[in-house]
Amino acid sequence: MVDPKKVFLPLKGLRDPAVFMAPVRVLGTIEPLIDGVETFATMERDLAQAERSVSLAMWSFDPRLPLVSKQQPKLPSVEAILKDRKSDARPQTWGELLVALGELDVSIRVLISDFDPAYATENHRRSWIAFFRLRQQLPAGSKAASNLEIIVPLHRAEVSPLLAKDLAAKQSLRIDAVIKQLNAVRVNKDHKAALVVLAETPGLWEVVSLDSKGRFRRTPDTVLPIRVASHHLKLCLIDGHTAFVGGLDPERGRVDTPKHLSRMTSWHDVHLRVRGPHFEDFARSFEGCGQSKRPPSRRASSVSTRCTTASNFPCSASLGGQSSRRPTPAVPTRSRGERHRSSRRCRGPCRSAGSLASSGTTSSGSIRTRSRPRRSSSIWRISTSAGPRSPTG
Repeated sequence: MVDPKKVFLPLKGLRDPAVFMAPVRVLGTIEPLIDGVETFATMERDLAQAERSVSLAMWSFDPRLPLVSKQQPKLPSVEAILKDRKSDARPQTWGELLVALGELDVSIRVLISDFDPAYATENHRRSWIAFFRLRQQLPAGSKAASNLEIIVPLHRAEVSPLLAKDLAAKQSLRIDAVIKQLNAVRVNKDHKAALVVLAETPGLWEVVSLDSKGRFRRTPDTVLPIRVASHHLKLCLIDGHTAFVGGLDPERGRVDTPKHLSRMTSWHDVHLRVRGPHFEDFARSFEGCGQSKRPPSRRASSVSTRCTTASNFPCSASLGGQSSRRPTPAVPTRSRGERHRSSRRCRGPCRSAGSLASSGTTSSGSIRTRSRPRRSSSIWRISTSAGPRSPTG
């Protein structure tokens, strides 16, 4: 458990610049890494040597990114490092590398920044697709399923009441545009394809329902909070002594060399590998991006979305295990004027528990929710085990 006083700034004295200064540290080692190939290859080799813990906080993350270290054949490969550790894994992507580390009993936490589902729909969907893709790579009942935790945090920053009034009208138009897109997919392809698109956008589950003809529509009397910020860290922490920080996310479009041979895919940025006492400052930033109290341990057979009042981490989707396929929301038909019943203090994707996941099943198990979440938190759970499971909060 992390002491909130060591993570979050005090309410008093915020105008004093000294409050924002980290303590003076003994100088460690700082190594600059130029562009994606050098950065990702170095990170991959250090990750393969992790023995206790790995923490990743990324603005964007693609678990299908091929290992970049393969472009440096003269240096030790990830496969050779894992083989020396008596691992049979032969990872080809970042997701497979994390799973291999989980099988070696390395504790792994992955934070992928969430976004406002109406104003940044594509970014919101991209983060959740990464969540589902990484989850799908976890073998059922494996060590990796219990050692790997994926969190999709939504920044707690809110707009002023005056600006919120103006943005609310625009938000409604954006939500209507998404619903129009869902109906277009339903007509041009099929209803299942439209549900897949909706499943990748959990932040909008609360405001989408079906009419009597099976068409997607705006759920009456529902309003989403407006989130104007996102966590923008690109941070990797390994074993309490090595930190990678800078401007590069593990994405295909970030893999480049200082030669920048392709104009279409060129991306120039810098990362740092830091070792020494400064690691504590980066660990503090990671916890601030997460929550003041680590979420409770979860069964290896469940995936849960949790809403909590913890500072700077009001909403997250956290994976404590594995499910064979991504959940497809069961969309109930609502009568005209039916009001949504959900806690007003619940924020973000977890509010979908009261609207879209109130009943139904998926190929991976059953969905059970609480119709009236508690004020402080709400959990909906998709269980891979047979039989009903009572939600907790």
